[in-house]
Amino acid sequence: MKKVLLLSAGSPCRAIVCEYLLKKETRDIAGIEFCGAGLEYGKTISKNAEKILTQEGINLEDIQPRYLKDVVDEEYDLVVTVCDYSKEISPVFPRAVRTLHMGFPSMSQENELMCSELVSRIKLKMKPFILKELGF
Repeated sequence: MKKVLLLSAGSPCRAIVCEYLLKKETRDIAGIEFCGAGLEYGKTISKNAEKILTQEGINLEDIQPRYLKDVVDEEYDLVVTVCDYSKEISPVFPRAVRTLHMGFPSMSQENELMCSELVSRIKLKMKPFILKELGF
């Protein structure tokens, strides 16, 4: 099983949207697991993030925001930072792990068009980027 951590600064919005869209987009690929987390404990997901996930048919009741403190001790094959700040302050993990960056704008301030562009970028760029890095 290949495990990918998607990491965003502050709230877990971007990481969670990436996580759940990638889970949906790769559901037919065995052996890959995604986990999204934010760096700042206690922050919640934005209304824009909720709207995107709902439009994509993802049940919001299944979503539990996770934070770095909840996942830092797990082993990952790849860490992808999804905002510039998380790239700058990405923590050192207990086990050496490849860390890559694919930044997305903040979800709390984006309009509907930008949110749909975000979904397209996740599906058309991030998914193949991660699959290639993992050797799928």
